[in-house]
Amino acid sequence: MMKHFSKATMKKAAALSALLMCAAPLAPAPSGVTGSYIASVAAAAESKGDLDWANEEVVAVGYGLAPTNASPAQGRILARRSAIVNAQREALDFIKGASIDAETVVENLFASDKVSSRVDGVIRNARIVDEGMQEDGVYFVKISVPLYGATGSVASAVLPSVRSNAAPAPFLTPSASVSQAVRSSVQGTYTGVIIDASGLGLKPTFSPVVYDTAGRAIYGATNIDPDLAISKGMVGYADSVEAAKGLARAGSNPLVVKAVEAKGGASANNLVNVVVSADDAERILIANEKSNLLADAAVIFIR
Repeated sequence: MMKHFSKATMKKAAALSALLMCAAPLAPAPSGVTGSYIASVAAAAESKGDLDWANEEVVAVGYGLAPTNASPAQGRILARRSAIVNAQREALDFIKGASIDAETVVENLFASDKVSSRVDGVIRNARIVDEGMQEDGVYFVKISVPLYGATGSVASAVLPSVRSNAAPAPFLTPSASVSQAVRSSVQGTYTGVIIDASGLGLKPTFSPVVYDTAGRAIYGATNIDPDLAISKGMVGYADSVEAAKGLARAGSNPLVVKAVEAKGGASANNLVNVVVSADDAERILIANEKSNLLADAAVIFIR
């Protein structure tokens, strides 16, 4: 009896079954897509990977089945080939859905042949981190594509098309009217800033902006060296303050502040930007004046 799967999973299974038949030209295709065949593929299709912003990589898992009448050796080769193709397609879907900023996702840039070609090259050069034949006869391949890096990364493929050739704009300086209480609360030299936006619905992006409640943009893509945004990323993401403190980006003495809001852009409600209080904005600017931490992209968001 065939196991029950969701419509979305069955849709993936049907698509994968068609892919497997098309990707196996060296042997006859299955005589028919049977219920057990669909069930096997559907079970595999439940786990396809993730766009992992915390670990700064795209992880995609692909699955392949050999034609039913292929020899064991030939079947393994064909199943592996199908799994690689399937993993690459899954990685492409994840990358297309990645947010560039509050207004744009990567898929919006695919009107440019240059962008789509670069992304294709990055995916084809993805690192295989795990593979093998499962007990049910389905071959799996797990691939990893780095989000950041001067070459071979998602950022290196997509951000050049949106980068500005202008020199980075200087960061704001602390207000002359900032209170002594705020100034005295910034003790020592900070190595990074952690902005806790947990519970606010924040979504990850390549180019976030940090605003204060007065509407000032105190950190954004216009302030950062474009090459640094590609090689390191503007911000890191973590699930907790404790996890963030363990990241190299935070350094040994990070300043921790609480966001008051996650916000979208002028014409989109994509909550990728954070808003901090006016006092916390001043604390960040005072810390930056001492150590230039913003220019080093030593910023982490907690989601």
